[in-house]
Amino acid sequence: MDVLSNILDIDPKLMESDLFYVFLMLFIFWLLSKIGESVFGSLSEKFKRWISKWKRSPCHGGGQDQLDLQLPSKKESSISLRFQFISRTTKMLGREGEKAKLWEFLDREETFLWWGIVGEGGVGKSRLALEIALEAEAKGWCAGFMGKGNTWEKNRQFLGEIPEDWPTRPILLLADDILDQPETVGELVENLAKRQENLKRKVRFLWLEREGAEERWHDRFLGRDFRRDKIVNSQHGKDALIVPSLPLDTMVEVVDQWPWQSAIGKEAVREILHRLEVNGRPLYALFLADALQRGAKGAPSWSKEDLVKEVLDNERNRWREGDVNEKTDLPLLILATLCGGIDTTGGNLPAEVKDMLQSAIGAPGRSWKERSLCLTGHAMVGEQSRFYPMEPNLLGELFLLEEMQPIVAAVELDPKLKERSRILEIAWRYKPSEVSNFLSRAASDFPDQPAIWSLMALPSRSDGWVRHFWGQTVVNVLAHADAHTEKARKLLDQLAAIAKEPSATHALWWGYYAMGAFNLINVYGKEGLKEAEELYATLASLATAHPCEPSLRELQAKGAVNLINVYGKEGLKEAEELYATLASLATAHPCEPSLRELQAKGAFNLINMYGKEGLKEAEELYATLASLATAHPCEPSLRESQATGAVNLIAAYGKEELKEAEELYATLVSLATAHSGEPSLRELQAKGAANLIHVYDKERLKEAEELYATLVSLATAHSCEPSLWEAQAGGAVNLIHAYGKEELKAAVKLYATLASLATAHPGESSLREAQAEGAVNLIKAYGKEGLKDAVELYATLASLATAHPGEPSLRELQAKGAVNLIAECGKEGLKDAEELYATLASLATAHPGEPSLRESQAMGAVNLIGAYGKEGLPQALKLYATLKSLADAHSVEPSLREWQARGAVNLIIAYDKEGLKEAVKLYTTLEFLAKLQPSLRKWQAQGAVNLIVFHGQNGNLSQAKVWRDTLAKLASDHPDELTLWQLLEMGESRFTRALAARSWNTPYGYSWTQGYGR
Repeated sequence: MDVLSNILDIDPKLMESDLFYVFLMLFIFWLLSKIGESVFGSLSEKFKRWISKWKRSPCHGGGQDQLDLQLPSKKESSISLRFQFISRTTKMLGREGEKAKLWEFLDREETFLWWGIVGEGGVGKSRLALEIALEAEAKGWCAGFMGKGNTWEKNRQFLGEIPEDWPTRPILLLADDILDQPETVGELVENLAKRQENLKRKVRFLWLEREGAEERWHDRFLGRDFRRDKIVNSQHGKDALIVPSLPLDTMVEVVDQWPWQSAIGKEAVREILHRLEVNGRPLYALFLADALQRGAKGAPSWSKEDLVKEVLDNERNRWREGDVNEKTDLPLLILATLCGGIDTTGGNLPAEVKDMLQSAIGAPGRSWKERSLCLTGHAMVGEQSRFYPMEPNLLGELFLLEEMQPIVAAVELDPKLKERSRILEIAWRYKPSEVSNFLSRAASDFPDQPAIWSLMALPSRSDGWVRHFWGQTVVNVLAHADAHTEKARKLLDQLAAIAKEPSATHALWWGYYAMGAFNLINVYGKEGLKEAEELYATLASLATAHPCEPSLRELQAKGAVNLINVYGKEGLKEAEELYATLASLATAHPCEPSLRELQAKGAFNLINMYGKEGLKEAEELYATLASLATAHPCEPSLRESQATGAVNLIAAYGKEELKEAEELYATLVSLATAHSGEPSLRELQAKGAANLIHVYDKERLKEAEELYATLVSLATAHSCEPSLWEAQAGGAVNLIHAYGKEELKAAVKLYATLASLATAHPGESSLREAQAEGAVNLIKAYGKEGLKDAVELYATLASLATAHPGEPSLRELQAKGAVNLIAECGKEGLKDAEELYATLASLATAHPGEPSLRESQAMGAVNLIGAYGKEGLPQALKLYATLKSLADAHSVEPSLREWQARGAVNLIIAYDKEGLKEAVKLYTTLEFLAKLQPSLRKWQAQGAVNLIVFHGQNGNLSQAKVWRDTLAKLASDHPDELTLWQLLEMGESRFTRALAARSWNTPYGYSWTQGYGR
């Protein structure tokens, strides 16, 4: 210490203090940090650069090329991107169930799985995928979109030669808009499936496509034989995840979240969205929010297309303010929008595209970087980057259709039209698959736009791939020809003309023609049945004329299946004849399994049509299905059709054919047990069990309970199959219904199981729906004696509906629960019943797009009129006026007329014998309603029965006889209506009792409660 004091020239006494040691330690730390900075500075910088690189490309391939995945991690503020999903301008609302299902997909134990997301354009598929990817990244996954063009190709090549140590962490691959490359996507999935045993971490592949679009590419995606098996075996779930439309309330919330607020209130927004009929697609909510924020005029009178056009016009104004060059920049944007973007780094850019790009880059005005940013939201620097299309798709489609619409006119007369026509030709030659994809989407979103049909002209230079992609596009567009069947038929004739050309590949083009004809059969439907039949006859002739083309026979068979559905019960004879043709086709070509599969589909469709009335025919068809499945044990689709037919037949049987239903269920169990590797058979066994519980009902409770125990065992043993949970829940609903009042304790216990099941699986909305159905049944079981418990259960029902506004079925069930409670409240609980009715009316008003709520309001009104009775006649009259207003305002909803008629019957009872004059007037209304809607004659007859009773009670036997005769005439005029004869018998009985002066005659009224059976 003395030595140190001498060296540092410090007083030894000072060194003995604690403060000295504190300063000394600080000095030493400072000295070490300086030395470290000097010695390790260079190494530290290298380490930081490596870490930074790893963060940018987290899916590193162990020294191999990196995957280039796109995942915007922050909100984009560019005004050009405000409608695109990557901007995340508003919060994602109403997708909790879909997110839970996607996390279940990610959390599965398998190394590799793939799945699909489908939905309408603008419903939020890409946004949902982005949010899941961001959540996965936060949990340590690598996630992102595989990009377009050259980026997609680079990623595909990397995944074709996966290195041994890949991936170092779980990875989620997203592919958006894949309609134009089914084979490529199939090869990618097949490669990952083949290598899944060597993958070091979980890999998930998720594709996104339009709803219905997957039908056009799915078979090509799956491929054949070994490849198909590999792909199918790695699929998560039998069907793609459907992104449903958002309810109106949630759409209003989306508008309310727009960062730039407008002065218009929520109720006005709700009315506009309801009238626009945008089918719950949040992109339209963003369009509306943007338009309202700018103070756009005319919103209350806009159509859906008017709204998109208003937004597009605003974009055009913004481009002008940004000095966008209309002569060079807009043609380039048209080309990029048609082609899904222009990739400038691949080295294979056609000369015409290069010229357009260079003209735009060299155009005067603001810098090219600023102009490209203004147009697309992405700044393009020079030639070495990507020029994006106009997005989102809906906006880009209308932009292009408006730009191309003048092509309908004579192109040679206008240089601008000539230029647009030239761009279309360039696009077809540059990227025919992308142009095909774009036009198919545009026809789906804007089928009434006349430009669609002018754009479908065959390109002048249409050799090779261009012509083939054009043919595919025609086939796709014909599926959306509802308002343009004449133009569609001309396009179809053009396909036939090409097929007849000497240089054509006849099989290919006749195939396109057949697919187009098949699509048009669907378009014609019931309204164009004659045309649909003619097209089917053409399909049949084509298949007969080209016996060496099995694909034509398959399309004939598909057309037959669809036409059977179009015929329905009304055309049962014609449907049976078509089925006979299907069976003949399958028998004549035993080496074509697809024909047997389609025969089986036609068979179980017919089983549904026969229903209870045609049980014998349904049984014969089921026997055919069973024979087909037995004769071809290597075709699982036939077993599935047999099982589906069995489930439907069990539902048709009912109590009278219990033995047959049990035998069918035993067959279902045998099928599922013998083919344990086919989960669809377990699902159908479970559905059959749920149906059989419903058939057992109260009379065979012990057997129903045993069957429910089987359902529980199935769902427990196969916990990764959500369809089994749903079937278990359906069985529970049916069993609660069977228990009723007599086994209330058991019903309450079962409802608790239902609620637990729904809570344990929040991603399965069907389980919440089953819980709500069970609650409705239990409210009915509680009855008047358990009114307090029923009220508490209704509160749970209301909470479920409020907590999940995106599930309208819960609101519907809340309304049905309210109707049941009104019926149970009766005269003693009028105040509670009135409050419940007010809730019903509010629900129906708040959700005008859900007609079931109006029907429930009408049901509640009928029950309340019955509860008011004679003592509450003024209130009953007001309520009937509401019923009449509902029925008049929604004349296309026949159920409201029926409830008006039922309300009128209850009101006649409320008038009683003192108000016979008014009751007779009300009967006139019933008579009028029955003329409008013949199914209401039974309520007219019930009104007559009550008038016989009241006139008899007044001692006016002559007038009672008049009403007895009126009732008799009504029955004789309609001899086939059994109900009328039954009511006539009742009226005769009432009249006889009146003659005998017996005073205990009772009127015939109506109140409604609902139980649920699945």
